[in-house]
Amino acid sequence: MLAERSAAKRILQVLTVLLLLGWAWQLWRWTIPLAQFGQSIFPSLDETAIANFQRAWGILIALCGFIVLLPEDKRPRKVLYLAMGFASLSLLLIFLLKFRAKSYQWGNLIEHSIQCALPLIYAYYAFQEHNLRMQWVLRLLIAGTFFGHGLYAIGYYAVPGNYLQMVHNVFGFEPASAERFLFAAGVLDMLTVVGLLVPKLWRYVLYYAIIWGFMTAMARIVAYWDSSIWLESLDIWLNQTLIRLGHGGIPLVLWLLEREQKS
Repeated sequence: MLAERSAAKRILQVLTVLLLLGWAWQLWRWTIPLAQFGQSIFPSLDETAIANFQRAWGILIALCGFIVLLPEDKRPRKVLYLAMGFASLSLLLIFLLKFRAKSYQWGNLIEHSIQCALPLIYAYYAFQEHNLRMQWVLRLLIAGTFFGHGLYAIGYYAVPGNYLQMVHNVFGFEPASAERFLFAAGVLDMLTVVGLLVPKLWRYVLYYAIIWGFMTAMARIVAYWDSSIWLESLDIWLNQTLIRLGHGGIPLVLWLLEREQKS
């Protein structure tokens, strides 16, 4: 139970809260491809109504995040399951909207595996212990995220401009060098996917997944940080980092759960 929660479960709790608050901020302040979808079905749909709906949706996701923070005696199991189910379903719908906006590129959908499942993973571990079945679930979610990310890095899909811009901003690489760097990172992503499926290798692969997952999350705010407009930088980029912390956080949680189980 969470009253006796381990370090892994505490980290899982923090990751879930930050993910939900990050997406709530995205819905409240910025955009998702909701208007395009709504107006493709109902061309006369009012953009203001869509924006208000999006903000209300963001508030509900934020409330789910606050439920995660409630003491156990204030948060019945059914309430937690309903809140986390709503949160994961909401994220799935958002990612399907992004999938549509990206011309149905499967890599875009797959790379959100960890984010989509994170609230449900938290709900499970709030009342259950680690086991072989969940070990495989976490391994497959990590593999999915790295596979989707790797498809863009190696150029299977067009390399996103923001990938190249982040590499340039952080390392100073010009476009050609940035593409080579991303290709190498994409190859490592694919090797990570394979390694996660190999029985005697996957635990070692987690070290790379932890480091690279956190680095790609932090890249958003590091690459675009401007100290002269620090408040605006936080407003735009902090939530982009928060929603991706699980990419390194879930490999860390799995590593800790395995170590705790052995000890």
